[in-house]
Amino acid sequence: MATTSQRQTQREKSYVMVDFLDLDTSKFSFGAAKENKYKGHMIPIKYEGKNLYVTYNRTIAPFGVGANTEMGNDKKVTGYTLSLSLGKEYENDPVFLKAKELDEFFIDQCQKNALAWHLGGTRTKPLSREAIEGYDEAGSDGKWKRIIKWSTRKNKETGEKEFLDYPPRLEINVPVTLTEDPTDENPDHMHAKFSAGFFDENGQKFVDVNDENLNEVCPPWSDVQCLASWGRMTQGSYGITMKPQAKQIKVYPREELSNDECLLGGDDGEGEVDDFDGGAFGGGEVVVEQVTEVPPEDDENDEDDENDGDDDGMVIDYGDNVDDENDQETEPAPAKIAPRRVAPRRININRNK
Repeated sequence: MATTSQRQTQREKSYVMVDFLDLDTSKFSFGAAKENKYKGHMIPIKYEGKNLYVTYNRTIAPFGVGANTEMGNDKKVTGYTLSLSLGKEYENDPVFLKAKELDEFFIDQCQKNALAWHLGGTRTKPLSREAIEGYDEAGSDGKWKRIIKWSTRKNKETGEKEFLDYPPRLEINVPVTLTEDPTDENPDHMHAKFSAGFFDENGQKFVDVNDENLNEVCPPWSDVQCLASWGRMTQGSYGITMKPQAKQIKVYPREELSNDECLLGGDDGEGEVDDFDGGAFGGGEVVVEQVTEVPPEDDENDEDDENDGDDDGMVIDYGDNVDDENDQETEPAPAKIAPRRVAPRRININRNK
């Protein structure tokens, strides 16, 4: 009989954890396409022949964890997304350059496997690369839905898509169980219970994260680190996409100065204030900038409503595996700005000790 350590070793050999910046396209492989209940297809992703979990370094999440809503009904929540902003100086950002490299790799793979992945074309007339990559930087009208997301809107006069002056972002699905919970104000209200693990800056886990306390656990404009599963691509009438599934999210909420106590010194302004612990990110420096600009919601929604939960051979337990059947690939609506942590006091959310 195998010992506990032997079983643990066997489990560890079935997956790899790789930093986003260290992803090597030569180590990817793909399983055979399998039809799902939506008449689309699922294509398993492997890395060095194993299940792939990707870590994302500390990044600003301008929406916190934003709700996706049903097309035409902004009160009907269908899922949740964590958006990671690449910042205004994104052109030379290593994360942006790696994401571009990955998009090019997946476009090449889609062209190579177009028939096997049910993307179109025939053996005598293969699908062109242009049909897969789309006609602009965002991949508009292309089969491959890009890893890099851009904020756009439709010009009401011309009907053409316009890029907005906001930095690009990466998106990660946040698994959730949704149950009907109608209220007088919103008969379409859905109660959300999150299965991904949320942790504070000290590594303490938040307990029972749901739609009611979500903005306290992960306020908009927090810094976050994330661990996500890259388990599969999904193909449907909209094209083909790969949606990372969050397993763990570590949150570093921003802090702002308290107006409830005097932080000033004497008449010369050079006095010290007791018990002032600096900003949320250390270094004795307080972040006081009030951010007011939030990228708006895209006017156009992609039609991806496939089941892209992550249940293909998972071997580590980072939370319950929940299928998000109605999640749409779209920018989440800007969340209302929740009360942020005020130095030196901190919010009191129930955590496991």
